[in-house]
Amino acid sequence: MFAISGKTSMRPAGAGARAQQQRDTRHCNKVLGVIPRCHRAVATYKAQAAPSSQQNAVTGAASATSTATAVVAAQPRPQQPQQQQQVLSAEQQHFSLERVSGFSRVMVRHIFEEVDADGSGALEAGELWRLGQQLGEEWDASECARIFAEIDTDHSGEIMFDEFYAWFVAHCKAEDETNKVLSRRATRLNLGLDSIPPVMLDLLALYGTDQIKQECTHPLHSGHGRMLRDHLISTYLLLKQWGNSDTVCAAGMFHAIYERADGMQACDWRQTRPLLQGAFGKEVEELIYLFPSAHASIYKEDGLLHAPLGRDFTLVDFGTKETITFPDRLRAAMCELEFVNGYDQSFLEDQDAVQNMWAYYQHANILPLLSKEAQRIVMRYRKLGEGATVKQICDWHEGRFRAAGKDIDADRKWGPHIKMFRQGGRYDLLEKKVNEIYAIIDENGDGDLQLPEFNKLVQALDLQWSEEQVAAKFMELDRSGDGGLDRFEADLWFIPLFNQRFLMGQLAPQQ
Repeated sequence: MFAISGKTSMRPAGAGARAQQQRDTRHCNKVLGVIPRCHRAVATYKAQAAPSSQQNAVTGAASATSTATAVVAAQPRPQQPQQQQQVLSAEQQHFSLERVSGFSRVMVRHIFEEVDADGSGALEAGELWRLGQQLGEEWDASECARIFAEIDTDHSGEIMFDEFYAWFVAHCKAEDETNKVLSRRATRLNLGLDSIPPVMLDLLALYGTDQIKQECTHPLHSGHGRMLRDHLISTYLLLKQWGNSDTVCAAGMFHAIYERADGMQACDWRQTRPLLQGAFGKEVEELIYLFPSAHASIYKEDGLLHAPLGRDFTLVDFGTKETITFPDRLRAAMCELEFVNGYDQSFLEDQDAVQNMWAYYQHANILPLLSKEAQRIVMRYRKLGEGATVKQICDWHEGRFRAAGKDIDADRKWGPHIKMFRQGGRYDLLEKKVNEIYAIIDENGDGDLQLPEFNKLVQALDLQWSEEQVAAKFMELDRSGDGGLDRFEADLWFIPLFNQRFLMGQLAPQQ
């Protein structure tokens, strides 16, 4: 039997936190005692089935599911309660739905109060047309009555906030590519809880993830009363919702079991790697293994999120502590995992422009690698951060550390990160260069680029493109199809190019 890692968070922990971690550790050790037998079961399964290496490679879920099912079925399982555990509690389902819809409980509360014209704290049938207005729709009396009955689940004749919230996050979504703020879905959002292969849930139970508190070290994040299991399942569901491959989704389900950001380990990676390779294939397990190391690099100028695209980069292997090369072939998949990992844990902040602009800069470089839905969310950060400056981002982070009596420059993670936002740092230079270029190229000053203006930008960057290439790239970037590029559409292409070329002195506009 092996024990869960005794590593603790790098943050100072009180006696209560240490005691809780010890209780978590003892419980997980009890649950994880069967894992060595899993490895023997994998070996037995392979010897009997003798699958080819191609069958072991995960390009879809079928091979992974059948192999892992055999692994779990072949071993003694922990005692299960008589009633099958819910995949996610109602509260955690709402949490995941918030992230798909783009609206937090606080945001929904604001909308509820707008619709509640008399301020009674409950919606009456005569007020519901206001919700249709906010959705950009016109509801007649019959449509209002139909939707009212749909929301009023307790049939009390009035809609309380909890009923409104549960309906809203499942039926509405943030609308960022049009002038509307939000819109209604054609059908109720289905998280797809029944689509999760049961073997994945079995493995999460074997690793004791339902007994490990989901604690985050990021100041903008919170555990939200969740367990590690909740976070892993929600990550998987979000990846599925956003159309990612089965390989990426499977990696998302187990991305934090080898090591979490605070050092907590749900299993011994040395013993578990062969199990997961046998269950899901080497491609999936490689992403799982590299995730803790890649995650540790996200605040670095040469790390996962900020290193120039299209090339390998180096990072420190969390297990061996050796410097390794992260292959560019895995960059897109790892960036998607990292983005969803953070997004699933974050507060949906719509009030603070500075926080949103920082979140934008944190992901702007990798925009071309992300799924369309992840791109939409990053662009939403940009819109919500409108008007915030790089200097304000720097002041905010430095202020957080001063308020805590700490020196940000002495912090191994935040010290190097904040330098990118200080005067002369990468994003300070980027902000100045973008403003300088737009002042020259955006002739009418409306913030949008028409095709002739975009052609000037291409010439200023000395890209040596033909007219056909310029027109093709312009059409590709014009996601809204309105015949112009707003700053958000242009950034999708321009910022990664900046990171590749400006630092080499190749990005000066020609006047």
